[in-house]
Amino acid sequence: MTNYANKTRTILFQPIIHFFLYPLTFILFSLMLTLRLGVADWKGFFLTYLYGLAFFMTDRYLKKVKQLSDVYKSVPLIVMLVILLLISILLGLNQSWQFMALLLLNGVFLIGQLYFEILLQINQFLIVIIRSIYYGLIFNLMLFYYSSGFIYKNMVVLLMPIILFQLFYQLQPSILKLNKIIYILLNSVPYSCAIILVTVGLYRVMLIPLVLFFWGVVIVGQSKILPSLSLHNYQVSVMYQLLLLSIFQSALLALQ
Repeated sequence: MTNYANKTRTILFQPIIHFFLYPLTFILFSLMLTLRLGVADWKGFFLTYLYGLAFFMTDRYLKKVKQLSDVYKSVPLIVMLVILLLISILLGLNQSWQFMALLLLNGVFLIGQLYFEILLQINQFLIVIIRSIYYGLIFNLMLFYYSSGFIYKNMVVLLMPIILFQLFYQLQPSILKLNKIIYILLNSVPYSCAIILVTVGLYRVMLIPLVLFFWGVVIVGQSKILPSLSLHNYQVSVMYQLLLLSIFQSALLALQ
């Protein structure tokens, strides 16, 4: 591999790149779809992205908190919660008070999940599932509704591959401990879901070769593409898969 390729690969897997790109996976599908429909709202996109970024950062800080009382002792966490509150108000003022209420309830979930996890260890897996639904579905619905004023009837079904990929991302610490074959099979689930949506007519058939090509690249070349075999790099790899699949799906979506 050339020095240029090595430098490019190193840059693409930098933590700061991951930090700002990952929240984009929450809304890229809806952004592309609203652009295609001609109803894109760039102010709404920017505010929703900032909301997703603040939500993600707050979520990360909360993962380090062991007790509810520690929430009030963490200055960065309090700052992020205030930012989340302010963006919720801005988005709500531009949409409706019901929309604002939903955003504020998302903040309640962030604090509530900590209490939920402390109650029972097994609840951690339920939180991971809910987090995947937030990152794969809720934020996409928020942006689409903010821009268009309605929710497409098949939106939840269309977003299933994205939700599954978000779940795959969240479970990386546990999945990486599994057999390599099992890891590949689990990685294939979101792609398989996208192909199933083609067969039932929700996506155009052109999505299949794109999905198969990228899926093949990931399976064959992931270990060679990654700068090193670390949890961070595997998560970044899943993030790029999320971004590309979002683009493929929204670009080739057959709205019926």
